[in-house]
Order: sequence, then structure tokens, then C-alpha cells
Amino acid sequence: MGPRKKPKDIEAELRQAIEKDGRTVYRLAADSGVSAGQIGRFVTGERTLTLAVAAKLATALGLQLAPAVPAPAALEAPAVPTDLDGAVLAVVRAKTDRSGSAKLANVFKALQTKDQALTLGTFHDAVRRLHAAGKVRLTPWTQAMYQLDSPEACLLCGREIMAYAEVR
Repeated sequence: MGPRKKPKDIEAELRQAIEKDGRTVYRLAADSGVSAGQIGRFVTGERTLTLAVAAKLATALGLQLAPAVPAPAALEAPAVPTDLDGAVLAVVRAKTDRSGSAKLANVFKALQTKDQALTLGTFHDAVRRLHAAGKVRLTPWTQAMYQLDSPEACLLCGREIMAYAEVR
């Protein structure tokens, strides 16, 4: 791990990177989510930045504010069973009703009867991987919230509660 950077070093590095970047202040503002005025005042030395704003700018500029730290072994994600995604997909197919979708709660319950060690987090991760791979489509709950029978098995995506999966 490299030495820690001091705030003044970070500011100087950010200013230099902004000047060398080649983007207009307005383009950098759009890319980073930091206002053009705030960037301009920072570059001229009129203002300093909070750590959160500096991090946004650093990301947009491709900089790393702190040296990378490897994750401790205790915090690393546990190995995911390679067959879990296939099992989830198979149960989604088996539990698909006439509407063409399967309730995530029913899929989880069916999988949990086969594997008592299955956790909701591991199940959710598998469903998200399948969705990201384009193998299942997630659809939201459209009825009243009090009618949702197993909210813990659903996925929250933005403001929608994804309660169903459909095989693609």
C-alpha cells in the first residue's frame, strides 16, 4: 500500500488533471455530477471540495484518491455455487403460471425446501445475475402493498418491487 495523500496533494492532483483533461468545464460537470461553477471556483483556488465532490471528480477524471486496499479474507464474498443459477432458472420454468411468470417468493420457497442453507441474499444474487445475463425478465408487483404475501423474497429496483420472474 502506498503512502497516504495529503488533502493539498489531492487538490493539486485534481486541479492538474482538470487542466490536462481537455473537456470543457460544462462537459466535466455533466460527466461528474458536480456543478460547472463549483469546478471553476475550485480550479481558480476560490473554493475547496468536500471529499464526496472530490471523489466524483476523480472518478470522472479516471483518478484514484486513495491507494487500493485488498479486501480482508473475512470480508470477501463467499463462493457462489455454480449450479445455483441453473437451479433458479429451472424452478422459474417449473413455477411459471398461465400468465407466463413465476412469483419470486414461490421460487425461493421451492429452492429452500431442496437446500435449507440457501439464504435470501444468495437467492437475490442469483436472480440478479440471471437478469443481468438476459436469462430472466423481472416484473414488478402491481397490486396494493398490503397484498404482497412474501415481501422478503422480492427485489427492490429503484422504486419498483420486482415480484415476478419470466424466462426469456
